[in-house]
This record gives sequence, structure tokens and C-alpha cells, in this order.
Amino acid sequence: MSYSAELEHYKQHLMQAFHEKYDIWCEHVFLTWHWWIITLVFIVTILLWIFTFRRESIHRALYVGAFVAVTTSFLDSIGIFFHLWEYRYDLIPFANNFLPWNFIVMPYFVVLFLKIMPHMNRFLKSFLYGIFSSFIALPLLKGLGYYQLVHWHYIFSFCVQFCIFLFAATLSKGTRFERFGEEN
Repeated sequence: MSYSAELEHYKQHLMQAFHEKYDIWCEHVFLTWHWWIITLVFIVTILLWIFTFRRESIHRALYVGAFVAVTTSFLDSIGIFFHLWEYRYDLIPFANNFLPWNFIVMPYFVVLFLKIMPHMNRFLKSFLYGIFSSFIALPLLKGLGYYQLVHWHYIFSFCVQFCIFLFAATLSKGTRFERFGEEN
């Protein structure tokens, strides 16, 4: 069988799986208490983004937050692909990762940790953030049934979260953003 034929066969199976997932999501997730909690956390965190950061620092916050969102989503997709962990409830059925967590909640808490005590050593802050996200937040998500470890351990998450925060802290230290067109 040629590559194109195998790929077409795979896409047909994938589309069937997506339709089945959608049906399961509609029947077992949508409008359940799990879904409402995800929705509430999503909305509240967006409101916190709006009201927490001063207008003057919002660009830096969004810059760092975008880095965190892209990085965590990419790493989350790898973990899901290799079946290291899985998510049982989704805000929307076509997201393979825990969308509100990766795109809204984690970036918010990284930027908030950076804002709190801005002169604290970034390695210490990275350590504290790693502890909070890996040994408090993830077990809470697991206890509520959102997150399931398959071939993964919280200590691995700690190392990843430590590095993500450390890179985010380094990005946040940029002294100025030039406007487009003002470069030499």
C-alpha cells in the first residue's frame, strides 16, 4: 500500500474517532458539573487577566503568557500522543489537550508568580512554581477526575514546570519592547 493510500486510510479512521469522541462528549461531558467547573475556571481566569495587570505591563504579561501557552500546549500534545497522561473532560470536544489549563490558567499563574515579589531569585521562584503546579495543582486535577497519569510522575512535571517558569522569567526581564518599524 502506498503512503498516500495509508494516510487516507488513517484519516478515515481518525475522522470516525473524532465523531465518536464528539458523541461521547455530548452525552457524558457537556453541561455536567465537570464541564461547568472548567467553564467557570476559564471565565474567571480571563477576568483575572483583565483586572490583575496594569495597562502599562499587559504587553509583557501577554508576551510571557503566550510563551507559556505555546510551550505547555506543545509539550502537552507530545505527552498525550505518547500516552503519558490523559484528560477525561474537555471544555470543547475537538481539543486534544486541557485547553483552559494550557492557554489561560498556567500562563496567568506564571505571570502572577513573576509579578509577586519581582526581585526574588528566579531559581527560587521557579522551584516554588514547580512545587505548586506539580504537587498541588496536578493532584487536585487528578482528584477531581480531569487528569490521569498513565506513564508519568509528578516529579517529571516538576522538572518541566521549573524549566518553563525559568525561561518565562528570563523572557520577562527584557527591558523594552520596540515598536515594529523602529528597528534599524
